[in-house]
Amino acid sequence: MVYELESLSDAVGAVAALGAPASPEELVALFAVRERLDAVIVARTGVWDRDRCWELDGARSAVSWLAHRVALTRQEAASVVRTARHVQAFEIAAKALDAGDISVSHTTIAAQAAKHHRERYREHEDVILDVARELDPSGFRQMMQYWRACAVDHDPAPPPDPDGDD
Repeated sequence: MVYELESLSDAVGAVAALGAPASPEELVALFAVRERLDAVIVARTGVWDRDRCWELDGARSAVSWLAHRVALTRQEAASVVRTARHVQAFEIAAKALDAGDISVSHTTIAAQAAKHHRERYREHEDVILDVARELDPSGFRQMMQYWRACAVDHDPAPPPDPDGDD
């Protein structure tokens, strides 16, 4: 795995040496590569978190480990962990993300909306993902804000999160 990451880093360096994208197609291609890498990061973070690998360094949580060890704010780290846990918890969403049917942005939006409403999300997951496939992230965010408002109206108040990570 380390070799593959070194090769990836070398490839990114080679692309960076080319300078700014010379065409809209190159820019779109760069964003597509970034999207794929972000999806892999989310999936790998989910496994790393599930296995509690962050405890090996004495960290108190996955969020605190990421905020300390990676160039992320605590809020960004919490978003990555929440999204990774969502992908771990919902196999259909994980498969859609892995296949590129939905973006990391869609998945992050769904994870935020499903926070404290996991069972309700599970009931609606197929429909939510169908909508995600059809809408851009901005439109999907609006739809999920409405979905969350409905979920809040129907679900009891959630218990406080002892780790503050979710």
